[in-house]
Amino acid sequence: MEKQGIDVSKWQGEIEWPRVAASGVAFAMVRASYGRDSEDPRFKANISGAAASGLPCGAYHYCYAMSVEEAKTEAEFFLRTVKGQRLEYPLALDLEDASLAPLGRETLTAIANVFLQAVEEAGYYAMLYANPNWLNNYLDAEALSRYDLWLANWTENPTYPGSYGMWQYSSQGRIDGVSGNVDRDVSYKDYPQIIKENGFNHLGEAETPEPPLPPAEEHVYIVQPGDTLSGI
Repeated sequence: MEKQGIDVSKWQGEIEWPRVAASGVAFAMVRASYGRDSEDPRFKANISGAAASGLPCGAYHYCYAMSVEEAKTEAEFFLRTVKGQRLEYPLALDLEDASLAPLGRETLTAIANVFLQAVEEAGYYAMLYANPNWLNNYLDAEALSRYDLWLANWTENPTYPGSYGMWQYSSQGRIDGVSGNVDRDVSYKDYPQIIKENGFNHLGEAETPEPPLPPAEEHVYIVQPGDTLSGI
């Protein structure tokens, strides 16, 4: 079941989410954080705005980690940032920054794996975002194949021969409710159903209703002959 979506960050500014939902967009991937300690300043507004307009969301983190230890730190911050948010789509690692390329395939694959493993161990559905250049030349795609791939491939048809669950097909989309360009995506899986049925993303906890208030205490009054009800 293909669904059209967008992915957004602070660079899209203030988004009119009701208009986005009315345009035919079915989901949104929202940047939550980047680096070791930076929350996207539009994250909470985007998540709440999308949810209020009926759009399910996922979240992603832009990676600057130069080592496995830094990847662990970034994953911990990402998980703290998204905690308590209702996320019906995967939590993705965005691994593409040019500053990381010199680290080499082995280190970059280890960075991706430790980050995604931390997300998965925290109870979330983990996903890798990468483009064909990185998948072919900077990562061991086979070693990371247990995680769904969000493919960034801005072409009329994907050129990457491997499997992927989502495809980012344009960085210059135009959508009612968003000023300027916005990334366009298509999802090939029913992630809300997969995630809910398999107990990911703590959705069961989020949906647990508050316990009902205890019934009001009943008072029984015995009225003797001559008593009045004033003050009872």
